[in-house]
Amino acid sequence: MKTTSRSTRLVLLLAILILSMLAVAPTQAAPHISGESHRPDCAPVKHIQNWHSVDQLERWGFNTVVEGDQASAHFNDDLSLDLGQNVSNAPQVSRVTEIDADLQIAQRVKCWQAAPGRDVVVEFRERFDRGATPPNLAEDLFLWNAPLAGPNHPDEEAHLLTAIGVSRTNAFGPPMYIAEVIQDLDLTNFSGLFEIAPLPSWLNPADWHNVRITLSEAYAKIEVAQGDHPFELALRTALPHPAEPLGFEFSMETSGPIPVVTADGLNVSCLDIRKAPSVLSNLPIRPSLCRK
Repeated sequence: MKTTSRSTRLVLLLAILILSMLAVAPTQAAPHISGESHRPDCAPVKHIQNWHSVDQLERWGFNTVVEGDQASAHFNDDLSLDLGQNVSNAPQVSRVTEIDADLQIAQRVKCWQAAPGRDVVVEFRERFDRGATPPNLAEDLFLWNAPLAGPNHPDEEAHLLTAIGVSRTNAFGPPMYIAEVIQDLDLTNFSGLFEIAPLPSWLNPADWHNVRITLSEAYAKIEVAQGDHPFELALRTALPHPAEPLGFEFSMETSGPIPVVTADGLNVSCLDIRKAPSVLSNLPIRPSLCRK
């Protein structure tokens, strides 16, 4: 596991507090391991049901990032990303991501793009340690295009932002667990598609639940399920145009140079990412691929 040095992030969205995910450190690469050249960065299917090690994730094309004395990642069949309580302002980051922000933006590998008749479908089964969304943390589980400058190229101009998935954030007042669809968001004037919706009130974030992201050329939608409650649509949004290739990320981090007031952890038992035949956009009829 690699402990990364934190580079300066452009806090470009503070004017409207769009998402605390934009005020945190960029992703950096996990250490080189034997056989890295054979890792299936853009395999047609990625399904992880038993989580064992950083090396295992590296072979599946994921980087593991841990930064800060209260940040940690653990593997015991499930993946656990944790941030402990910390009175200092030192950054804390615990993340698993497909995208290597050591590279220039245009060189970053982003595997997932819808095609005619083929959707990108991401499903994961997860729970948080705390039911209530903690303050000062950015907890993001999404496809995105990682459009910000990384530590090796700090002067690179940011690209337009696209992000589709779920987050726990206090960027909009009271801390909330939300679904989000963002496309072509210009970080200089905040123009572009930006839609969010709170997840249903019946969902308990501290109990195991499933999130499913469907990305077609025409729309993006987020569905959630828990226990006996089947998948329910949380947000569906038409896209102005087909989204560019995106990468997937689980991330927990401080939302700025502020203490971790309340510790939290993200536990993941299953992740499935694949291309699948398109279905009617308003019907949650796909069978679950993450059961545990």
